[in-house]
Amino acid sequence: DYAGILGYTFLSRFVTTLDYPGQSVRFSPVPPPGAKKGAGADSVPFDLVNGAMLVKAQVNGKPVRFLFDTGSAEILILPKAAQRLGLAISVSPDDPSVGFARLDPLALGAAVAGALPAVVHSWPSERQIGGFEGILGYPFLSRYRVTVDYREKTITLEPGGKAAKP
Repeated sequence: DYAGILGYTFLSRFVTTLDYPGQSVRFSPVPPPGAKKGAGADSVPFDLVNGAMLVKAQVNGKPVRFLFDTGSAEILILPKAAQRLGLAISVSPDDPSVGFARLDPLALGAAVAGALPAVVHSWPSERQIGGFEGILGYPFLSRYRVTVDYREKTITLEPGGKAAKP
């Protein structure tokens, strides 16, 4: 139950840390350029397209461009990308346009996780943003403290201890 969504217009004014394992969010002032990152952290660059973050990841050792979505409860793979990646897809008995697959492994920078569930389905909004093959959400992000710095156009992933159950 929520009353709104915090997105780019608000978040771009801060360095935002989402600590999934710790279940907290921190909004910090934008640090000076070149400020040090946390120990064990891995930063990856992102492209900003119409307020959306696009990242380059690897699935099964092949490059995939994801929409990085801290509000997504799922990982979504577009059907053409699933085919290109050679994913084994189980079709939903309720809706044949929806499939399910496992990503093993998925890597974003040095952050790697295996056996991640993904939904295989088209997304009608992709034309508004363009250039992505999936959405990277909670099943992967839940393992990390995720810090987004819009000014530096980087996402820092710090291992967060316990991993979420798929």
